[in-house]
Amino acid sequence: SDVLVYDLATDGSKHLWAATEKGVYDIDLAAEEIPQATKESPHTYQGYSGAANEVGGIIDVSSLTGTPGAVYHTRFNSSIGNSAKYLFYLNPENTPPVQMIGNPFPESTIGSMKIIGDELYVVQGGSDATQNPRKRTIVKYAYSAGIWAKSYVADFFPDAGLYDDTRGYYIRDIEVNPTDGTIWLATDGYAFFQAPSSLGVFSNRVCKAGDGVVNTTSGLTDWEDPTDDYYGLPGDCAAPGAGWRHILKRPNSVEGIDNTAFQYYGALYTDSGENTWLGSDLGVRGYISRHLALSATRFVGISRRAQITLEDMEPGTDGYVKITVGSVSANFPAFFDTTGKISPITFGFTYDQSADPAAIPSPDPILFPVTSSAEGVKITVEYFRNAADAAATLTAESAWAEIVKFEDDLMIGGPCFLETLWSLSK
Repeated sequence: SDVLVYDLATDGSKHLWAATEKGVYDIDLAAEEIPQATKESPHTYQGYSGAANEVGGIIDVSSLTGTPGAVYHTRFNSSIGNSAKYLFYLNPENTPPVQMIGNPFPESTIGSMKIIGDELYVVQGGSDATQNPRKRTIVKYAYSAGIWAKSYVADFFPDAGLYDDTRGYYIRDIEVNPTDGTIWLATDGYAFFQAPSSLGVFSNRVCKAGDGVVNTTSGLTDWEDPTDDYYGLPGDCAAPGAGWRHILKRPNSVEGIDNTAFQYYGALYTDSGENTWLGSDLGVRGYISRHLALSATRFVGISRRAQITLEDMEPGTDGYVKITVGSVSANFPAFFDTTGKISPITFGFTYDQSADPAAIPSPDPILFPVTSSAEGVKITVEYFRNAADAAATLTAESAWAEIVKFEDDLMIGGPCFLETLWSLSK
């Protein structure tokens, strides 16, 4: 029979978890014929029945537990006590397969869940009847030896009257910068960020953007100036752990929308370069921390030159760029200017197999030996933010190829039959 599905999650290879009105279905993606549920009835928590088993959200946690499994919470239903307040861990190999983890927010519903690093972050959804209705809490869970351990992360607590109470308090998504621990929040009204203090602590207060004073250097006012974050004493919100700061857009004259206007932010994503992307009701907004690029996706001919551009707003220690063409590699130090950019690195190609691009000092021009082949030659550029890093922070790929001249005569040797494959009748 048909079943209403509220959410989906997968481990990417074998299991697809379907959060439905009846419980969680485990769909086997590795089935011999077609993907199908591993059993006819869904997984449910013992003691729950009927609408209490409606699942509102689910996330695959196989990367945390080392075994196939998911964490879910029930769907909010005003007629059912404690709905959407408890987390459950589903492991098909356990008996029973579903265990209750607990309620992260005793008197509030669960808003969103996300795996960040090796921990599960959970954000409070609705207001807590026992606390101020404007307050929201963030916690995280670590898994070890079958136990889910909860720890407090931060509170988000705007002042009364700072925003319209109907918007701006529901946190839709969360991200954490893996390097400095900065937390990003996407809410119904605005987007925010905060870096932790030196002790790893976050303030619960939300900074008020703008003080009505024009920045004499930039000419920007109030909500247009990303540095103009004030809460009480001027400037004290810019310090790590001092409060949640608004993510401000470019000047209104550029974007056409005032920063004071509510904007719905529904999703957050931080990529391997620690660039943060926000999905909103006006499209995708990106905050770029670092970027690596090659001047083309394919270089044809021995005379072509490739150019590397790199930007890093927070470079590490003795970072470098590694260029690999075919089987030959060479490293080049990454020296950044005050704007976070390096002087573009340019290199080329040669048939001279004795060429050494790694020679010191660097040859001018830098040439990598290549051999013409049907498959082409792979080019990989890697940026290592720190000299001691084992894995590259950013990677870009391309290829080199040679076009060989050939005669334009058509010759068909041996017995041959030419067939008309398609024709158009008048």
